[in-house]
Amino acid sequence: KLIIIPSLAITFVVLGYQIHNRGETFSHVLLVCLSLIIGAVPIALPLVLQVTMAFGAQEMAEHGAIVTHTTALQEIASMTILNSDKTGTLTTAKMAVIPQMTWLAKDQDIIPEDEAIIKGDTGPFIFSKDKNVPTKDDCLFLAALASNANNLDDPVDFAILTAAKAHFGESQLNKYITTFGTRTRFDGFNPDVKRAVVTVEQNGTTTIVAKGLLDKILDTGNDSGTEQWLCAGIHRDDRTSDEAIASRVSSENIESDNNNNQHDELGQQSTARELEAASTNCRRLGGGVRARALAADAVLSSAGYKTIAVAVMTKNQNNTTAHMRLIGLISMLDPPRLDTTATLFCLQRAGISVKMITGDHQNIARETARLIGLGDRILPQTELWPASATRDEMILHADGFAQTMPRDKREVVLVLQQRYKMVVGMTGDGVNDCAALSQAQVGIAVEGATEAAQNAADIVLTRPGLSAIYAACYESRLIFRRLRSYVLYRVAATIQIVLVLASLIFIWNDELKPLYVVLLALFNDITMTPIAHDRVEPSPDPELGDTSQLLIGALALGLIQAILSLGFYIQGERITDIQGFHGKHNLAIRQAAIYVQISISVELLIFACRAPKPFFLTKAPSFSLFTFVMFGNLVICAMAKFSILVAHSISWRALAGIIIYDIAAFLILDLVKVALLWATDSLETGDRALAEPDEIPKLVKAAARDKTSVRRSSLFDHRRSSLIEHRFSERLSVISRLSQGRDHHIRRSSILSATERPSFRSSLRPATPANLANILHRQSE
Repeated sequence: KLIIIPSLAITFVVLGYQIHNRGETFSHVLLVCLSLIIGAVPIALPLVLQVTMAFGAQEMAEHGAIVTHTTALQEIASMTILNSDKTGTLTTAKMAVIPQMTWLAKDQDIIPEDEAIIKGDTGPFIFSKDKNVPTKDDCLFLAALASNANNLDDPVDFAILTAAKAHFGESQLNKYITTFGTRTRFDGFNPDVKRAVVTVEQNGTTTIVAKGLLDKILDTGNDSGTEQWLCAGIHRDDRTSDEAIASRVSSENIESDNNNNQHDELGQQSTARELEAASTNCRRLGGGVRARALAADAVLSSAGYKTIAVAVMTKNQNNTTAHMRLIGLISMLDPPRLDTTATLFCLQRAGISVKMITGDHQNIARETARLIGLGDRILPQTELWPASATRDEMILHADGFAQTMPRDKREVVLVLQQRYKMVVGMTGDGVNDCAALSQAQVGIAVEGATEAAQNAADIVLTRPGLSAIYAACYESRLIFRRLRSYVLYRVAATIQIVLVLASLIFIWNDELKPLYVVLLALFNDITMTPIAHDRVEPSPDPELGDTSQLLIGALALGLIQAILSLGFYIQGERITDIQGFHGKHNLAIRQAAIYVQISISVELLIFACRAPKPFFLTKAPSFSLFTFVMFGNLVICAMAKFSILVAHSISWRALAGIIIYDIAAFLILDLVKVALLWATDSLETGDRALAEPDEIPKLVKAAARDKTSVRRSSLFDHRRSSLIEHRFSERLSVISRLSQGRDHHIRRSSILSATERPSFRSSLRPATPANLANILHRQSE
């Protein structure tokens, strides 16, 4: 509208002026005005945009990101913050149970004698000599019993069943399950109740086994679960004091262990000592079952373990009021993905902040964030309520949130959108994530997401991890840059054509044949179709789609082009060596020369619009685009020379003069463009070139193969800023070693309390090569 409406206004002024002031016939002026309108309308603009987005969507799909609608291409290019889940995106989601790190709540005094667990061969503890005292094998077996063998897509169930089969033997495990009893009911895990419950019947005895989040196993509260309970030895009135004792004890044990250097390679002996000390200290301070369990959970999670609590209750006709009994905690590892650290840095370098939003324990989330260099300001979901201005500020500066529920995720998205006007991305994989996915401008369904999550998302990933998201951001910015360069070109060319034609009419009462205007409008657009495959550089910052800036840039380029074309008209005789260039008898050759000059200048204009920097510092255009433009110029010259659709032939000397003038005009145009960009602080200097997605896995593989093989990364060396010293490869090698095998334990590099751990936030923002090297150095110490 901003182009067509002024063009229509100019057209009507031309119509009235030519008829009223110069006495031109209506039919003749109408034809001239129609040609002006044709020149003002970017006819091929919608087609080129659609083709560019279609090819761009195909390229994104090849990198593992399928867009559900074309507007998502612009939205992800504009994304300024990403709320990422932990499991499967930042980590491998290939959890491994560490049986030797199982913690048992084996205090017999928590169960009153009149509510004791039924003893006997068919009782709940089939591996214990004393049937009332569970062993680690009992804890693992009961956890396997409460797992769904038909839903191995659940990483927790898969890890527990895999560990149980490896520990007991698959056939023996099946025999134990059959002997234990008949399953009559199974309620699977869901984000609301955060536990799975199985009911087993055997000879009139009912056994209920539950596994899940510790808080929900100790005290379910009045939630939507089928079964509710309060574990034996748990008193709701003591919750605050138990939590205080657990926090104090876990902090003391972690701090004391920090001064103990006698650790084995995996740190399991150290963690075992911490667990024993935590239990002893809890008893000393008068802590109950809840305090001891919470302290053990804090010790395990601070060491990088994910814990699953297991509880059991057995009742029969003689014992109808039995209590649920906490058995222990199953410890599992979910190591970071090999490419997470590198990809996280790439996202931050691209101007995208990343927050971790997870349902896991705060300590686990903090340890994972520390390992990948995200930052350790991970807050519990309780900090999200109640809403306040201070709370909103806290959300903005936090590195993530733990133990979140579906409404918490949506609240974070809403605050970032409405309060801080950010373009928010949100990852999710389940039905419970649909609300947050729908609310975010960029909803991302990760690999393996449910159909409901995919329907709610804007982008569906077919590859795991953050790298697929970074690839989608990178490709979408390429698409946006191609679209921007074409729109800038097309609008500037339209302004040039309209201003030149109107100026010729108003100032010199000269005009261009309508056929030439039609050729300008159509022929130049045809040569621009390969823009969909052009080699461009993505913007180092989110593309926020500032239309006003785009129009101002197009107006400036169009004005300069118009001035240069009018300069050619004024100096036409000297440039083309055509005698009497402005004479009436040379009208046909003058119009042909003007057409050739405008057409070639418009063709060359695309090379000045491809990037906000000098044209010679940008990536070379694609072969197809360069070939089409050059071929188009040759066709235009051939048409002018051999009088094809052109009223008068132009000599080779005149054509050479026009070509030389247009090349000089292009250089002047690019120089003025650079000056304007510098004056408005919009000039790209190239010191923040983004890594190509394909370079990240190459770097990770090289680092994992030999930590000394990568001395200087070419990751960000695009003519290009040199970057990461060998510390980067060393960090990736550490992650590679720790993530191999289910028995490997990611041990914190320095066992610090939350208040003692260094904050990485100031180093990560803004992301620079020096800051990354500093972070990796501190992490690897």
